[in-house]
Amino acid sequence: MWGSRIIIDNQLYTIHNETVRVRYYKKKSRENIYEYAQLVESYRVGIKSFRRVHAFLGRTDDPHSVAFFLKQFAIENILQGEQPKLYALPTAIYTICIKDLSLPNILMDIFRSTRIATDVSLLTMLMIIHRIIDPDAKLALTRWYKNILLPVPLPQELDVHNLYYTLDYLMSKKEEIEKQLYYQLQKAQLIDATVVFYDLTSSYFEGEEVPMAAYGYSRDHRPDLLQITLGLVIDKNGYPIYHEVLPGNTQDKATVTGILEKLQNNFQIKNVIFVADKGMLTPDNLEALQKKQYQSILSESIRNALSQEQRKALFLQKETFIKEANNLWYTTREDKEGTEVIVCYNQYTAEKAKETRDAKLKKLELFIAETKEKHKEETEQKEIQKVRDMLLAKLVASHARKYFDCREKAAMADLFPHKQTVIEREEHMDGMWVVRSNTKDLTTKQLIITYKDLKTIEASFRVIKDVIELRPIYHHKDNRVKGHVFICILAFLVTKILEQKTGQTIKMLREKYTSAVAIQISKNSDQQPVILGGHDVLQLV
Repeated sequence: MWGSRIIIDNQLYTIHNETVRVRYYKKKSRENIYEYAQLVESYRVGIKSFRRVHAFLGRTDDPHSVAFFLKQFAIENILQGEQPKLYALPTAIYTICIKDLSLPNILMDIFRSTRIATDVSLLTMLMIIHRIIDPDAKLALTRWYKNILLPVPLPQELDVHNLYYTLDYLMSKKEEIEKQLYYQLQKAQLIDATVVFYDLTSSYFEGEEVPMAAYGYSRDHRPDLLQITLGLVIDKNGYPIYHEVLPGNTQDKATVTGILEKLQNNFQIKNVIFVADKGMLTPDNLEALQKKQYQSILSESIRNALSQEQRKALFLQKETFIKEANNLWYTTREDKEGTEVIVCYNQYTAEKAKETRDAKLKKLELFIAETKEKHKEETEQKEIQKVRDMLLAKLVASHARKYFDCREKAAMADLFPHKQTVIEREEHMDGMWVVRSNTKDLTTKQLIITYKDLKTIEASFRVIKDVIELRPIYHHKDNRVKGHVFICILAFLVTKILEQKTGQTIKMLREKYTSAVAIQISKNSDQQPVILGGHDVLQLV
């Protein structure tokens, strides 16, 4: 019955010829074809045959994967005492939480006076690991955690309500946890808070309403759904410092004062350069920044900063701007009030804006022309008004009303001529924006470079939303929604450290180390599992 035995990474690995076997298959990626392997089990239900995938074993040309070892030894069948468990990536994440963040110790210390300290620590870790490796609902975690191996005992069963309660406990001490993590990042010399970036995004809901959910400006392009607003502060290196979950209809400018209070009171952050995008620049916010003695770099719409004549003059002189990088030029000018500001110009953005606008106007002009041609015989004012109302509704829905003369006309043929002067004024602003700063410590070029780093927070939002999968949100209590967001922010923090240490993105790590499994070849709990692959990532963290 027993087949051959091999040694992999100093561990005995036994195989035999049963229903569990290795399946090799090929998959094309761009111009290359790669061979992958899976651990599969064949079984029957009645007269039908089925195949269950137990584990993804990676690429056969990847020396860190199980597939590589199996191919090298021409192994086709595996003896399993238990289902293979994913160990390398969960263990790497757990190690970072312990070594770099001291997160379990922080949670144990904060909840020391309660009976749930150990549970909160462990369940928080499990939610973070789940969110980074295979993001899914909390209910799915109650099954998924049995497929991973960690250097700590895991519960036999997991009640989803305990996960929900853990979210409540975390939110009751959120600011204290964030503060302790900030100090730990400082101690580990990972954080650089000489510059902080602040921005907001939104995330939509699918399912039941929650009190804080509201309709508002959707960065997800889903204005039909309720949403919450997430404000995030990150440091110069991209590590999250503080976040706030706000109602979905919160305006950007209304959040700055509260954020500044938190940075100074909770984290004692002083002598900092505060960088934020347009929408934050208001007299009240400028006064708050001055009161905190913060330096700032804030952007502003060129429409608000410069007069129409100034914008036209700049458009004609853009060839004289100083080139900072590909597609980015800048110059200095006085604004409408006589204050010196930096005017930036992005050629790619300008060309894209013009292309998008021209395509939209061409489509609308064709629609208007076809509609007027269809109703050209109409002479009664009542019928003409109906056509006008229909066309106006179309322009409003397309956010293009300003480009057309919407005044009432007597004849059908005279309806909605386009305004060439408005189109030209828009072209004068394409790809241009203004940067204001009160700092005297940086040169103009350094200010531009620092402001450009604001894109780091936009990249952070993309990871939080699309990789860690913040959205969609299904919770229906405010505290649970905030707790879910908190777990996603903690997962993002761990992800940043993991990527920095390994030099690989989390997507690459997921694909590579889902093939790093541990297989228990015996039911005897005293026997060590066979560890296949993943040793390199554990050495890096």
